[in-house]
Amino acid sequence: MVSNLDKLAQYGKKTGIEKKSFENELKSKLSEIPDNLKKRQKNKAISKHIALKMINKNQKSPLKKSYWNTYYCSEKIEYDSQDHSIKTRYCKNRVCIVCNRIRMGQNIKEYVPLVSSWNEVGFVTLSTTNCIEGNIRAQVNEYMKVIELIKKQYNRQKIVELKSFGYNDYEIQKLIYQYPSEYKLQAIVKIEVTYNNIKNTFHPHLHLLVNGYNQSDFISNNFVEKMTKRGMTIDSKAQMVMKADVDTVIEMMKYFTKVLQRDKNGNLYLPEKKLDSILRELYKVPLVRCIGIDKKEREFYKSKFEKIANIKVDLGNKDRVFNWVNLIFNWVDQNGEMLLNTEIPIEYENYIKGVTETLKISKKEFTD
Repeated sequence: MVSNLDKLAQYGKKTGIEKKSFENELKSKLSEIPDNLKKRQKNKAISKHIALKMINKNQKSPLKKSYWNTYYCSEKIEYDSQDHSIKTRYCKNRVCIVCNRIRMGQNIKEYVPLVSSWNEVGFVTLSTTNCIEGNIRAQVNEYMKVIELIKKQYNRQKIVELKSFGYNDYEIQKLIYQYPSEYKLQAIVKIEVTYNNIKNTFHPHLHLLVNGYNQSDFISNNFVEKMTKRGMTIDSKAQMVMKADVDTVIEMMKYFTKVLQRDKNGNLYLPEKKLDSILRELYKVPLVRCIGIDKKEREFYKSKFEKIANIKVDLGNKDRVFNWVNLIFNWVDQNGEMLLNTEIPIEYENYIKGVTETLKISKKEFTD
């Protein structure tokens, strides 16, 4: 005779082949992401330019000091000949392309192993109408309150359902532990804010990686219902629910706001004052949150920012110090030797020098 617990163990399981295929593809994609000095050179050049523009256009901003920190981020590189690594100072600011890339690496280290262990990974996008400047934080707070209510509702309904089937408290807790995709709402939530230069409004929205397709639908449907009750204008058709693939998982880890925005021609430009508004309103607001997942369960990645940022390179058996030189977009030591024999892409150079007002590159080129 098969017990109820055994029957539930057979429910909705994906094949080992499907799961392994997802994991292998994910590993392959991740192998292309790690930072290197050539990428660091390009990101340093554009970050320094962005920081200076943010300073000049936002003289009274409370974040002016942090913009200066970004301007000097990774300015001096020290080469350690003992372990063949480079060391530098990082600003860790959200406007910094260098630090955002390192932070992406942290997110991947922390969350990707968890997501790849799920049998089904749903991708959900939630949003309401755009808001005006000054209301970004309030709207994001409303979103997160509703997500917490949805989690409690889902978990409560599952417990009631299991009790109606005759399970006792011990059996219920065992089922929740063994089959969280069925009995415990679990999701990784990322806050993202974009600026609409046509309507001069801001678009706070949420991206979620969810443990299971049923949970994904539950979140989307209840978000619409609960936000409507709170007086928010929301279009149910604007909410997106889909099966997450490897590209979706990696893309979600990249940024919370697009530092450079796209104009009507698809080129990148910097909305200095509007970006400052986004950064100010979400200052110290956690941008990636775990719902129904504790640190132990996600095998919390405890390594420091600097460890993720470390790049191994062989520059000989002598310690050396390199300083950034704006004129050539490279680090140079006291003997005039450049750290790299590469140049930044001509599109970046033209934008930084003011030859072009926008950066004409693809989305992939900017995030690589």
